[in-house]
Amino acid sequence: MIVCSCNRIRETELKTAVACGHRSVDGVYRALGCAVQCGSCVDFADELIERFRPPAADTRARAA
Repeated sequence: MIVCSCNRIRETELKTAVACGHRSVDGVYRALGCAVQCGSCVDFADELIERFRPPAADTRARAA
């Protein structure tokens, strides 16, 4: 699925950038060698970033 028409960013590319540690729309786009253009994709891209973000590690379990 296309996430950003201006930069031709696909969902799989966004998912890979998130897996590499990028956590914001600007960070993901920079990692992919581009920047937000018209902005119509920002809300959708942000939703996908939240969906693909790995769950936070439970630091309390490690401290015990």
